[in-house]
Amino acid sequence: MALKQLLIGKKISDLRAQLETLLQTRDNLVTRRAEMKRREEELEASVNEITEETSQEDRDALDALTQEWEGDDAALTQEENDNQQAREGIETQIAGLEQELSAINARMKAPAAQQRTEARKDETNMNTRKIFFGMNHQERDAFFAREDVTKFLGNVRAAIREKRTVTGTVRVVGGAAPVVSVRTSRPIPKEKVLELAQLMGKIRVQAPVCPGDVVAANVLDTGSDLLATCGAAID
Repeated sequence: MALKQLLIGKKISDLRAQLETLLQTRDNLVTRRAEMKRREEELEASVNEITEETSQEDRDALDALTQEWEGDDAALTQEENDNQQAREGIETQIAGLEQELSAINARMKAPAAQQRTEARKDETNMNTRKIFFGMNHQERDAFFAREDVTKFLGNVRAAIREKRTVTGTVRVVGGAAPVVSVRTSRPIPKEKVLELAQLMGKIRVQAPVCPGDVVAANVLDTGSDLLATCGAAID
């Protein structure tokens, strides 16, 4: 993965060097455009000075200068267009590579954070199991008979019945696949299901997408994230 990041970084560096050259060329084109403007103004002034007494030789010379200006103007316009297209193409490539690099960096950080979270969960669960499984049969019966425990378990069962895990698809921008499948990271209230389905129709995610990526965090303030369940590479 580090090698991939290095290669992408080298590509970005090379593209930025090309972009810098194109920007320098653009500055030169701006100078040339100003010179073309000055020539145009001089030609217009000369045309306005033509009178019946102006010789044919002078008229022919002015026509030749005008044709030369028109040719130079057309060539300069083409150079300006080519330069702009080249800059926009390189800027698009750089943006795509930077986005890909950010996605790789995020994926590298995620496993470490997830491992720490899972380790804390395992430690908590282990302590809970030690307490629970350390009870004898009578102690367990007494534990489950407690009013607070009974109420808690009832609330949990009711919450489970009133919640649903939602799956669907969202559109991908700039990806080889037009959509990716998604699901909620945890069940959400039933009354939010339809609203979430409508929201998924409006969500757009930028490629690349990897399984497990968070497409939308804390959707509809439910505490549940919308996770990608498949991937989509850059087109």
